[in-house]
This record gives sequence, C-alpha cells and structure tokens, in this order.
Amino acid sequence: MKSNEEFVNKVDETPYRIVMESMSELICRFLPDTTLTFVNKAYCNYLGKTAEELIGTKFLTLMSQKDGEFMMNKIESLRIDNPIITYEHYVLTAKGEILWYRWTDKAFFDRNGKVVEIQSVGIDITNLKDSEELLRKNYNAIEKEVRNRTKELKDVNIKLKREIEERKIMEKKLKENLGLLRQSLNSSIDVILKMMKIRDPYTVQHQERVAYLAYRIAKELSLSKSQRNCIYIAGLLHDVGKIYIPFDFLGKPTKLTKEEFNIIKSHSEIGYKILKKVKFPWPIDKIILQHHEKIDGSGYPYGLQDKDILLESKIITVADVVEAMSSHRPYRPALGTDLALEEIEKNKGIYYDEDVVEACLKVFLGKDFYFENFKYDIAKFIE
Repeated sequence: MKSNEEFVNKVDETPYRIVMESMSELICRFLPDTTLTFVNKAYCNYLGKTAEELIGTKFLTLMSQKDGEFMMNKIESLRIDNPIITYEHYVLTAKGEILWYRWTDKAFFDRNGKVVEIQSVGIDITNLKDSEELLRKNYNAIEKEVRNRTKELKDVNIKLKREIEERKIMEKKLKENLGLLRQSLNSSIDVILKMMKIRDPYTVQHQERVAYLAYRIAKELSLSKSQRNCIYIAGLLHDVGKIYIPFDFLGKPTKLTKEEFNIIKSHSEIGYKILKKVKFPWPIDKIILQHHEKIDGSGYPYGLQDKDILLESKIITVADVVEAMSSHRPYRPALGTDLALEEIEKNKGIYYDEDVVEACLKVFLGKDFYFENFKYDIAKFIE
C-alpha cells in the first residue's frame, strides 16, 4: 500500500482537490484505521487546524472514547454490499461550538472487496436540530393543545356518527326505492317486448341484438354507466313504432313499394309518440325519433345533420345497420357481418359518425362479440 504522503501527493495532482476545497460541506477522506488522507478547507476551519496538521493523523484522537466507539461501529459496517451509510453526528469547532452534521460515508474497495479508503461528507443540520429541540421544549404546550382539540374532535365525531347513521338509513331506503324503480322499469320494458314478440318476433330479436351491439359500442367509447344504460334501453325499444305498421309490410318477401316504404319509415315518429309520455331518466323518445337520421342530412324523418343528432342516436344507427345487414330479412338472405362492416367503414363521415364507426369496428376486432352468442337479459345490462 502507498504511504500517506504518496496518497496526498496523488490527490493534490487531481481535479478532485480543486473541487472539494471550494465546497462548504465538511469533506475528508481516511483509511480504515481513521488516518486522514484528505481534508477540505471547511473541515479545517471547523477544527481550527491546517491540512498539514490533520493529514496523516487519526481523527479518532480528536474524539472522546464514546464518540470514537460510535465512529468505529459506523466504519466497520461498511462492506461491499453496504458501501454507503448515512448518520448524524456533531462536530466540536475550534471555538467550542457544537454543530450537528449529517454525514454520508462512502467506502472504496480493492479487488478483494476490502475497504481501502473512505470518503465522508458532512452537511450542516444544526438549524434542524435546534428546531427539534424547540419542539421538544414546547411539547407540553403542544400536547395540551392536542388534548383540547382531540376532545373537540370527539364531540364533533359523536355528532357526525349520528348523522352518518341517519344518512345510512336514508341511503338504504333510497337504494330500496331505486331497486324497485329499476325492477319496475325492467318489467315495463319486458312487457312491451313480449307484446311486440307476439305480433312480430323478428323485430324483437333485431332490437335485442341492436341493443347489445350499441351497448358494446358505448362501452368502447368510454361513455358513462348512465349513458350505456340509456343506449341499451333505446336499442331495445328503437323499433317499437313498428307495432302500428301492417304486418304484411314488415314480413313482405318482395321489395316494398314507395308508398309501403314510406309507411314503414313512419315507425320512428310513431315510436317517439308512444314513448314521449313515459318518464324515463333519459331522452329515449328523442333517440328513437332520430335513429334513422344520417349526419349528411339524408336520413329521416327530418333530415337532421351531424350537430343536431344525439350521440346516442348515432350509436343506435350504426348498430341498426350492422345488425340488419348481418341478419336474414324476409325479402333477402343475410348479407353477412363482413359486408355490414364494409358498409359503415365506407360511409363513415358521410352517413355515420366516424368515432362511432371506429368503436364498432373495434368491438368486432376484439373477437369476443358474436350476435349468435347473445342472450337477452335486461338485468345484466341495466347497471
């Protein structure tokens, strides 16, 4: 191992000394036996000694036995798997002042993992320690204040507890009422669908499948739970107006005449009139009224354009087209899902809302959506 003098000379020749000398922190380097190999000006100033007086001496000689044992325990804890330690210890200045420092010691090792030198950096935390002492001195006053505040809080807590219990009772009753309302809503929709199914099973199945796809599109668009519920119900009822359309027109195996088609087109307005008196928490009637409108104004019954059409209606429109083209019709066989998706993609931004179309395509790309696997269960979707 090189002598202390050789090591000091080596340090003097490096940029290390220039940088460390100008720092306000206390910095020193020493051998495992605490022999100092480097000290900066700040370290010298606090001890009232020159670098020449300190380098080559063991700093343990500057400490009491108790402090020396403390430092040796810290030094001996440095290992290859624990190369850096931080601790707090004081410095007794040349003026006899006690200043507290937070020390960070970093060990340097040889190839065998043996400590060959240690660097120690001390940051002045005297003000922090003074603040801690002040807090200790004021502890009784603080504790008294805490006790008083705790009593006040306990009194407030008792009042809050009573209020919480009362609120829980109210919430329970409200939940029960909401449950009854939900059951009533579900039952009402079930009744409407059963009535329609007696007359036209195909339309009811179509509505159920449209509702399912519309719900999934709404979910893909990250719409709120309330909006998803709204869209699902609107999907279930979007063709309710067909209950007033002659069955011969709905089941006609040949192409409809212009007059017959115009009568069928009236189902949107009829559905609106049927449902506008029903007190839904959503604008189901308006959604149904608009579910055949197109964003370019070519839809019916009013030729509305993009900004005037409800988002919920735009979703029902896309789901309606995809399901209708995917399924068998009395006047034609099923065209298939691929062709239906081509239709909406080709006309997105023209007839159909772009975001809604993209969401619909993602639903099918997810490979977990199949009309064939859907089973109607309104309670599953009305959350």
